[in-house]
Amino acid sequence: MLKIAAYHKPTTLVEAAALLAEDGRTIIAGGTDLLVNPRYMVGVREVVDLALNAEVVLVGTNGERVVPLDNFFVGPAQSVRERELISELRIPLVDSDDLRGGFYKIGRTAEDISMVNAAATLKIQGGTITRARLVLGAVAPVPLRVTRAEEALAGQLATEETFQRAAELVRDEVRPITDHRATAAYRRKMSSVTAVRALRQAAGLAPQGEEWRHA
Repeated sequence: MLKIAAYHKPTTLVEAAALLAEDGRTIIAGGTDLLVNPRYMVGVREVVDLALNAEVVLVGTNGERVVPLDNFFVGPAQSVRERELISELRIPLVDSDDLRGGFYKIGRTAEDISMVNAAATLKIQGGTITRARLVLGAVAPVPLRVTRAEEALAGQLATEETFQRAAELVRDEVRPITDHRATAAYRRKMSSVTAVRALRQAAGLAPQGEEWRHA
């Protein structure tokens, strides 16, 4: 559990940057904003941005570098940052025409931190999936892109049967833990449920209202 050691409101950008740069300190800025606290790999933003093939721009004393979000997370509470600040989040628009997306979360309430969540993006032409990205949160040490499932989806018809086959691969790939929110067994089982429901949304096949229900 995160222990709040102190509350501090910086009055200048320089002061805020100095706080962010201190080793071994987690800074919470305005709630659960993007990538502020990599310890909690369950966030909606990280999972969705990975599904959108996002990049982060890091700025430090050695200059600026662009890192695909695929490569940003390296472990629980660990990222590739080396005394750097995140200055930008970039979501590529190239080849984004006809890209469809879906997201599904399982939590105790709609507002609660996820027990499991999934985001998917699909490109579909003539009923066939030509490109897929599928990412799950809260089921591994870092947000998990399930590339085996993505490869299995490509070239297949966008149907319930296809999504269920991909979900079987998801169950094999996840590495959940047991904590106060859910058991590892429950997370593994629900990982396939969230994956299928995110894929249904992306394909426009979700039953009416399914995206608003949370288990």
